[in-house]
Order: sequence, then C-alpha cells, then structure tokens
Amino acid sequence: MVVRDTGIGIAVEDQQQIFEAFQQVGKGTVGKTEGTGLGLALTKKFIELHGGQIWVESSLGKGSTFTFALPIVGTTNNMRLSAVRQRALREDVNEENSTKPLVLIIDDDTKAAELLRLYLTEAGYAVAIARDGQAGLEQLTQRVPDAIILDVLLPKMDGWTLLSQIKANPTTKYLPVIIASIVDQKGKGFALGAVQYFIKPVRREELLSGLSALQLSERSGKASHAS
Repeated sequence: MVVRDTGIGIAVEDQQQIFEAFQQVGKGTVGKTEGTGLGLALTKKFIELHGGQIWVESSLGKGSTFTFALPIVGTTNNMRLSAVRQRALREDVNEENSTKPLVLIIDDDTKAAELLRLYLTEAGYAVAIARDGQAGLEQLTQRVPDAIILDVLLPKMDGWTLLSQIKANPTTKYLPVIIASIVDQKGKGFALGAVQYFIKPVRREELLSGLSALQLSERSGKASHAS
C-alpha cells in the first residue's frame, strides 16, 4: 500500500524520527504543526504487530511517499502470527484470569491510552482501559487491578476526585496510583496518595521503570495490599 502527498516534505535526517512517539518535524516551517505526534508511531506499531513494515521516501518541497507491506494471508509465518495475536486478544479480554499483573489505564485520550497499552503489553502486563473517571470507578468495583495509571483531565469525574475516592475506599486505598498528565501539580498528586507522577508525554523507559519499582511482577498477577 502506498500513500503520497504533495506537502512540504521531510528532511532525510528526520525520516526515522517521525515514527517515534510524540515526535514532530517541520516545526520551523510556515504554519502551525498540528497533532500529538502519535499517529505514525501507532501506525508503525500496528503494522509491525501484523508482521509488516512501513517506510517513507521524501524530499523537501516535493512531498512524501509512505509505503507499507504486510505478509500474504495463508503463509506459515502469517498463520503463526495470527495464533499469537489471537492468544494475546484472549488474554486481554480475560485479564481477571491472567497471571500477569493487571494495570488499569484511566485516560480519555485514545491515542495516548493505546500507546501506553502497547508499552505495557510488550513488557508483559495485562491492561484494561477506562475512558473517563466514572468508567474507571465502575471498573474498580468489578475487579481490582495491581496498579492504576491515571490522567487528571477526565470527563464525568476528574482525576483528583477519582484519586480521592480510590484512597478513601478500604478495598482500593493501597493500590499504587501513577498519575500521567499534562497538568503539573505533583505536590497535590502526592498529597492525595499518588506514588509517582509523570508529565505527558510519558516515555516508555520511565513508565516501565516506574512500574518495575512497584515490583508488580512478583505478585503473580494479584496485588498484595497491606492493611
């Protein structure tokens, strides 16, 4: 599959950078650069999960050509990959029976939440996602995760209110809550009970390092809450 445009083009030294999360190029050109810098990073991840590749050819002032290729359906490699994907989907749907530590992401930014999901699933975590504060609270009444990644700016119930309710509930008060937000109010976050506070965009290395410090992998998928 090939997609071409007649835009400003991409310099050779920037052509790999555009596939990295939260990266944008061409900011010095005329006009405002829109977007979060997640589109191409997610596209590359999804294509690679299907066993494919994506690349770009471009010249400044002459536009860009994006090409991606996927394995032919029915090949041995593709069948093997399909089995892996189906197993991953079953595990994702059935997190409560998984031995993997379960992380609940509460974030209404679809692209940011999906990128965090990719980071976590690749690192061996099970993941659930809630798109607003109220949905996050409802999920916590159904199953208790091992950790929560919480945004502050949420519809229906903001992150501060939700964090306060989590810490006021005897069932969830000991859950480690990591805040990941564009709102820089670390003092308030820690005062309300957050164990870590990241300013978006969150890098893969800092997120996984933060979770590793919680030693969730040693709990066999079940949080050990002290009383």
